[in-house]
Amino acid sequence: MIRAIAVFVLLFSTMSVQAETVLTPAAEGCTRASLQTAVDKYIDALKQGKPSLMPLTPQAKYIERRKTLKFGEGIWQKPLIIDLHRSILDVDICETFT
Repeated sequence: MIRAIAVFVLLFSTMSVQAETVLTPAAEGCTRASLQTAVDKYIDALKQGKPSLMPLTPQAKYIERRKTLKFGEGIWQKPLIIDLHRSILDVDICETFT
């Protein structure tokens, strides 16, 4: 589960915020509802073992155990059972942590 959390942070921070040293206001259209939708798609993708269900940018990378893997490898090879999840939705920087 820890790997899944790390992967989520990596993927969605790549998707939603470019690497900057200063926090900037969220992009237009970043709402709590849009962040929750992204989280829901991520959890659904993990449950089904299908990373294609997530809205990712073409530059998104998947890293597991400090190695870059293709989507569909690693934890994505089979569906995961997720009994409980919590999310922090930050509309100021347009990021989530699940």
